Amino acid sequence: MPVSPKLLIDAGNQRLKWRAGAVNQAVDWNVETELADLKWPASEDAGLALVSSVRSAEENETLDGLLQQRGYRALYPQVENEKIGLICGYRDSSQLGVDRWLAMLACWNKLQKGFVYVGAGTALTIDLVYATGKHGGGYITAGLGLGREALLSRSEKLLNQYTPSTPCLSLGNDTASAINNGALVAATEMIKGVQRAAGMNGAALVVSGGDAELLTQHLRGSTLWSNIVLDGLATWFEGSELHA
Repeated sequence: MPVSPKLLIDAGNQRLKWRAGAVNQAVDWNVETELADLKWPASEDAGLALVSSVRSAEENETLDGLLQQRGYRALYPQVENEKIGLICGYRDSSQLGVDRWLAMLACWNKLQKGFVYVGAGTALTIDLVYATGKHGGGYITAGLGLGREALLSRSEKLLNQYTPSTPCLSLGNDTASAINNGALVAATEMIKGVQRAAGMNGAALVVSGGDAELLTQHLRGSTLWSNIVLDGLATWFEGSELHA
């Protein structure tokens, strides 16, 4: 008899998201987070929990223990060379982040055409998928926040002059706005440059992650897709033998 996952979990670098039924939840995940306090619904029938995690092996063991305590059996999908017509473009598929793969699966399943996927979190990732379903590869660079932190950590003078503000594409008229706006310009211009170089200006542009809302405001024709990794987990399951 086919099974259905009772819980979907996206364990990212800074956020932990989960879906139980039609309910989506999220919590910041750092060294002070008490994972044991997460309000996952208990499962009384060894329900299946699908987990996408970019965390350490030790942290995944903690997750496994918590899931077992709540009555779940955890399954961690892996990147495959091909899934539902999407073909991995990495020479070694195990090196591709599972969160990026699941996000692309969700996009391919919905769009069935070429697209550019941007993950705007701790890292800024850009992946190209052509109309054939072939993943062309991608780029990884520092996300907006990480880039600012790296700059400020190397200059006490800049750090003393810096205050957070909402970035825009205008020229900065003080140190803080120059740093904030510079990070946004660097990200948006990189994305647009990749689109142009690949001849994919007309392709769908999908953005997710903590800075996705900000980026989509400055990327014409882009689409914000919240909880895309959770949707990718559901897509992966629908294309697996477990669902057959």
